[in-house]
Amino acid sequence: MTHDQTRIIYILYFIGAFIWPVLLVGVILAYIEKRRDFDLTLYSHLRKQIRIFWTHLFIAFAGLIFVIFIFLILLMMSTPDNLWDYNASTYQTYTIGSFAVVMIYGIVLLAYVWIASLNGLRRLDANAPID
Repeated sequence: MTHDQTRIIYILYFIGAFIWPVLLVGVILAYIEKRRDFDLTLYSHLRKQIRIFWTHLFIAFAGLIFVIFIFLILLMMSTPDNLWDYNASTYQTYTIGSFAVVMIYGIVLLAYVWIASLNGLRRLDANAPID
């Protein structure tokens, strides 16, 4: 394992913040490289990269559950006697609100991956382990 390979994984994470399958490739490479024999500095970076992925995945899943839950709660709070009595504006309002929450959540996840990867890359360039 070299610094260049670890740097490539960080670069994959930068791209993977926008294209999720690339992030998945990055974590697979991190797991593969983690099994090889190398120094503790690189090992700490690989652990951090794996942690970034799993934190991202957990927060994304929790956000999805949260958005669905909020959408259903809002829908139930304004429920008429018959489910088919909804007009289009009710659905549009809740859909737009849910979309706005998803966009904000996505931007936060993107920022998390970028900031964590940038900090890791800076420490890698300084040849320092991740604390």
